[in-house]
Amino acid sequence: MHANNLTNLLDALTDTSVYVIEEDTHRLLYFNQRCRDMGRGKAVLGAKCHDIWPEVCTNCPLAGLRENSSNHIVCYDPLLKTAIDATANRILWDGDIRAVVITVTPHKPNFEEEQGLYKIKQMYAKSLVTVFDECIIVNLTGNYYVNCQKDLVWSGIPERGDFGVENLIYAQKVLHPDDLERFNECFSREAMLRIFEEGKNQISLRLRRLTPSGSYHMAEFTAKRIDDPEANECWCVLVFRISAGTAAECRDQPAGDRRPDCLPDVDRGKPDAEYLSHVGI
Repeated sequence: MHANNLTNLLDALTDTSVYVIEEDTHRLLYFNQRCRDMGRGKAVLGAKCHDIWPEVCTNCPLAGLRENSSNHIVCYDPLLKTAIDATANRILWDGDIRAVVITVTPHKPNFEEEQGLYKIKQMYAKSLVTVFDECIIVNLTGNYYVNCQKDLVWSGIPERGDFGVENLIYAQKVLHPDDLERFNECFSREAMLRIFEEGKNQISLRLRRLTPSGSYHMAEFTAKRIDDPEANECWCVLVFRISAGTAAECRDQPAGDRRPDCLPDVDRGKPDAEYLSHVGI
């Protein structure tokens, strides 16, 4: 194969970094286009690899090479921000230079790793059952949700879809009628977007929620914003947890004038920020 063809072939590996260093000095003898792109202008022949990519030195495949002809590791790459496969192989460069060729590719989980991830997800789901009665992931910007964990009262409502519409249907179906207004003030899509855009990271409120037994119990509703500095969208997780106390225990106080003792006593005339602060945001 012509040398230019080989160079073009290696440069075409857009997801694979290939470079060659002198084993004794670690000076760069060759690198493909992917390495040049990741080199931030410092990838030049003769430069030492630890001067070009110092962030990856702690996980260098040369460290485990020892007397072997090759070494392979799986590690986290802080530059690519993902797990990688890194392989080092001893070669002779130009016929007489003791060198090492290093290849770096994004790591793809094998079957055993996939099974391990599946087990972790199963454990995560089971742990949610012990902590929360319901868990919903919401993309508020895209107006889309996925119900990751639901109880029997959820039946009839899609497990995923338009959050603004289904959230209203959900509230009307499962909440005590006297608590709907307070729910919408904090947990409608528009209210949540506004609250999170104001810098709040969490919304919490205690409301009366219907249970599969047909009675209302106090439930702690919480929306926690999912931080993702690289995303231009607003994501959050919505959960609730049933607490002790039924609506019957609050029956002696009329709805509308004064909140039941088992709910926060809130001055509805206060500004939104003060009201939301009172209920735990």
